[in-house]
Amino acid sequence: MLRFWSITLFFVLLCSTNVPAQIRVLDGDWLFVPGRLLLPGEFVQATHSVIRVPGYARCDKAGAVGTYQLKLTKIDTVQRSFLLVPEQSSAYCLWADDSLVVCKGNVAKDGDQVQPAMGDTLVSLPRKNPLTLTMQISSHDSQRAGFSAAIKLGSEEALLRSYFANLAMDALAVGALLVLALFHIILFVHRRSLAYISLGLLCLVWGIGFFDGSTNGRLLLQLIPGLSYSLLAKIEMLPVALNAPLVAVYLLDLFPGLIPRTLVRAILGFGVLLSLWIVAVPVCFWGPLIDITQWFNIAILIPGFVLLVQGVVQKRDGAVPIFIGFSLGGIAGVNDILYDLRIVETGYIYQYGVLSMSFCFAFVLSRSYARAFWENKQLNQDLQDRNIQLEDKFRVMEENQELKLTLAKQAEYQRQQTMTRRHLERILDSVFEPLLAYRDNGDILYSNIACLNLLHRNLQANNDLRDWVAPGQPLPAPQKNAQEIQFRQGDGQVFSLQATVNEIALGDESLILCVLTPQSDPATLEILESANREQEREDTLDLIRQAFFLQEQQKNTKISRIVRTIETMATEMRTYLQNQSGKSAKNADFGAKLAQETLALWSSLYPGKGKAELARESGLWAVYMDRDGWERTQTLDRYLNSATFPERPRWSKLFDTVEFVLASPGEASEQREELEILLKKTKKQLGFA
Repeated sequence: MLRFWSITLFFVLLCSTNVPAQIRVLDGDWLFVPGRLLLPGEFVQATHSVIRVPGYARCDKAGAVGTYQLKLTKIDTVQRSFLLVPEQSSAYCLWADDSLVVCKGNVAKDGDQVQPAMGDTLVSLPRKNPLTLTMQISSHDSQRAGFSAAIKLGSEEALLRSYFANLAMDALAVGALLVLALFHIILFVHRRSLAYISLGLLCLVWGIGFFDGSTNGRLLLQLIPGLSYSLLAKIEMLPVALNAPLVAVYLLDLFPGLIPRTLVRAILGFGVLLSLWIVAVPVCFWGPLIDITQWFNIAILIPGFVLLVQGVVQKRDGAVPIFIGFSLGGIAGVNDILYDLRIVETGYIYQYGVLSMSFCFAFVLSRSYARAFWENKQLNQDLQDRNIQLEDKFRVMEENQELKLTLAKQAEYQRQQTMTRRHLERILDSVFEPLLAYRDNGDILYSNIACLNLLHRNLQANNDLRDWVAPGQPLPAPQKNAQEIQFRQGDGQVFSLQATVNEIALGDESLILCVLTPQSDPATLEILESANREQEREDTLDLIRQAFFLQEQQKNTKISRIVRTIETMATEMRTYLQNQSGKSAKNADFGAKLAQETLALWSSLYPGKGKAELARESGLWAVYMDRDGWERTQTLDRYLNSATFPERPRWSKLFDTVEFVLASPGEASEQREELEILLKKTKKQLGFA
C-alpha cells in the first residue's frame, strides 16, 4: 500500500513538472442562444447574447437547453490540435466549423428524449485557422444548463499528461480517505465507539463519492466505462446527503452534552430521508433539490461553528483540532457551493477540504486511542510490577507459613514431651518404692516423691548425690545383687537402705537407676509409713483413679516393668532436655565445622560453584533472589558459623547435604576422607551413630 502511494505521488510530480505551457483554457465569453438547439449554419442567423463560460443559464421549465459558439484563432496548423471536453453533467454535441467532432448522450429539447452521459472526452480538430466551435447542451434534471467545466485546447500529449496528473491527485485524496475509513472501522470493531464508526463512514462515503466524480474527472469510469448516468449521479450525491448527519453523530459522541440530541436527531432524520429519496427515485425528481441540499448544508454550518466555539472556550479535549478541521471543511464546502452557483470564480476544492477535515477528526481519535494505549501499557507494566511484588510476598508468606508449621510442630512435640514427662513423673511418683536416677558423676536427674519424703530432701535444692549419702560412703555402683547404702536425711540422720542399682545405656551416656528398699528396723518403717501417708494425701488418690494405671499401682510387684518404664522416661527426658537447652557450644562447633568442610569440598569438586548452587542442586536449602540480583542462602548461612548455628538444628538436613556432596563424582582425596571422618564423629557426638 505504501509503495503504491509512493509511486502514485512520483507519477504526479513527474506529470506536473513536464506539462507543457501550450494548453489554452477556453473560458471567458461565448456567444449564447438560450432555449434552442442550433446547427452551426443556423447560429449566425439567430439572435444571440454573450455568456461567461464556465457558467449556467437559466431556462424555462421545459428543460435547460442552449447553443454556444466560440471562434478560435492562432491554431497550430502544423501539429494537430486536440480538445479535452470535460463532463458537463448533461448531453452535448460539438461541431468544429461544420463538422461534428463529438456527441455525448442524446441532445434534445424535449426533456423526455434527452439521455445525458458522463465522462471526459478527448477529440482532434481539423488543421484550420481560424476555427469556429459550436456546442449544443441540454439537461433534463436541472434548470441550470451550460458549461460546468471549461474546454481545454492543446496537443494530445500535453492534454493527456495534465489530465492524468489531475486524476493522480484525485487518487491520492481518494486513497487517503479510504485508508482512514478502513482504519476507523477496524477501531470501531475493537472499541465500539460511535465516533469511530461515524468518521469511518464519513471517509468511506466521500472516498467513494470522489472516486465516482471529482473536480478533475471520474476515476470510476476509468475502471468501469459502461456505468449508467443515473448510477453515477446517485453515488456522487449520496455523500452530500450523509455529510451533515455523520459529522453530527461524531461530535455528539466526542463531546457529550455539548450538542443537543434533538438537533442531532433532526439532522440525522433529514439526511437518512434524503439518502433514501436519492436512491429510490430517478434523477429527474431529486435533481431540482440540489440547491436546497446545498443551502441546508450551509445552514448546518452555523450551529456547528457556534457549538465548537463553545467547546474551545470550555477547553474540551480535542476541540481545537476539530474546530480547525470543521472550519476547513466548511470553508471548502461554502466555496464549492458558491462556485457551483457562479457567485465566486475560484474552483472546486471540497475534496481537499473533506480530506483536511477527516485528518483533523482522525488526529483527535488517534490521539485519544494512543493515550488509552499508552495508559493501558503503563497499567500493564504496573500490574506486572505489582504481580512480581505479590509473588515475592506470597513466597515470603509461604516460607513464613512453612516456618510457622515447623515451629508449631516443634511446639506440639515439646508439649507432648512435657505431657509425657509429667505423665511418667506421676506414674513414678505413685510408686511405693523410692526411685533415684543419676549420672556417673553423681548429678541427680530424678527422684520420686517416695524417695524425697524418705530422705527429707528437695531435688531442686541439691542435685549432687554425694550430699545425699553418708560421709565416706562411695556412690552406689551398678551390681547384680542388692547392696546396702547409708543415706543422710535432710535433718542429718543417717540410716541404711537396700539398693538395687542398674545401669541404663543412653547412646554415649549412661543413666544409673537406683531402687531403694528400706530396712525392717522400726525407725525406717516409721519414716516410710509417714511418707506414704503424705503421698496419699497429696497425689496418689488422684492418680489411682486413672483406670489405665490402676492395675500398675495395685500390683506394684514387678521391678522389671518399673525399670522399662524408667528407661523410656529417661530417653524422652534426654530428648526434651536437649531441645530445651538449645544448642551447646560443642555441638554448634561440630555442626559449623561440618558445614564449612562440606562447602569447601563442593567448591573444590566444582570450581565456580558456591553456596547457591549447592543449595539449588541438592534441593535441601532455599535460595532467594534479592532486588540487587544476588542469590541468597540465608538458612544455609546460619549453619556455616558456630555463632549463628541454630538452637534446634535440623541435623538430618545437614547430614543429607554432606552425603550429597560425598556422593558427587570425583577422585578420592584427603579432603573427602577427612569430611567422612568428621561426619561419623559428629553423628557419634549427637547420638546418631
